[in-house]
Amino acid sequence: MAKAAELTKGITDNTAKLQALYGFVSTQYRYIGIAFGIGRYQPHAADDVLTNSSGDCKDKQTLLASLLQASGFTMYPALINSSWKIDPDIPSPAQFDHVIGYLPGKEPVWLDSTVEVAPAGCFVPRLRSKQALVTVGEKIQLVSTPEDSPAPSIETFKISGKLSDDGTFEAKVEDTCTSSVSFGLSGLKKSALATA
Repeated sequence: MAKAAELTKGITDNTAKLQALYGFVSTQYRYIGIAFGIGRYQPHAADDVLTNSSGDCKDKQTLLASLLQASGFTMYPALINSSWKIDPDIPSPAQFDHVIGYLPGKEPVWLDSTVEVAPAGCFVPRLRSKQALVTVGEKIQLVSTPEDSPAPSIETFKISGKLSDDGTFEAKVEDTCTSSVSFGLSGLKKSALATA
């Protein structure tokens, strides 16, 4: 896929490549979920998603997987339920309502391209510590997502102001949320990700 080469031009570090591709799909493609008919189960082709600039979780993950594949990485789909705990004794696709990406390795990397503003490897709390159905090659298994966010979140709230004699309060409010991206993507190797 030519778009992958364009997005990673001049980037030699594997972690930086992954972050560039993830950032492109996560922030530049609008999440639109339509859950009826075959569209509930079958994603659109990556080229269609690239052209449409939007898609649901399956579509965005398909585009991301294609861009990563073109750059030498293999990401596998992971089916998960965003609302409740799945029952492993009931083999039904109806148990799953979301798709995220899974990069196996010594320290697996999970990618959810629907969160849009979070760095690669972060996902919403309701998807943490949940079982996901992952297919890596011929191996199908339930794998638990990490319990904690790989990037620490810090929120700072500052307010400074004054109360006038007439009871008017004038203030400056500053609310800052930050997240560090120095986590388990360091030392990312293509060969480690491409093998099951």
